[in-house]
Amino acid sequence: MLAGGSGITPMLRIINYLLTDHHHHQNLQTFKIHLIHFNRCQMDQILISYFESLHNHFPNKFSITHVLSEPLCITDDDNNNHWLYGHITDELCRQCFDQEITDNFESQTICLICGPSGFNDAALK
Repeated sequence: MLAGGSGITPMLRIINYLLTDHHHHQNLQTFKIHLIHFNRCQMDQILISYFESLHNHFPNKFSITHVLSEPLCITDDDNNNHWLYGHITDELCRQCFDQEITDNFESQTICLICGPSGFNDAALK
């Protein structure tokens, strides 16, 4: 999942549906969600504790990477390895995925994209 700014909103419902409403369904036993959430600044990130809670509750199903386009706005007490810096690129996205996803990307991966039109255009390249 690639979410740019407020594009996180529709992703929330999909994540909730998959993890809490239907994670027991037979066809959904092997899925994994990796959300890459792009924002300008750390202060623009929403629901950080909610996403941490999801990761703690579903460690084998859900992970998140936060990407900031302005790295200087991160605070010293948030020295977290889930923060990356830059704009959406193929290289940055591949850096976020584990090897299993990268190896099977073409055949076993669904990529959902939501954000401003410029973000969506860049994500499709």
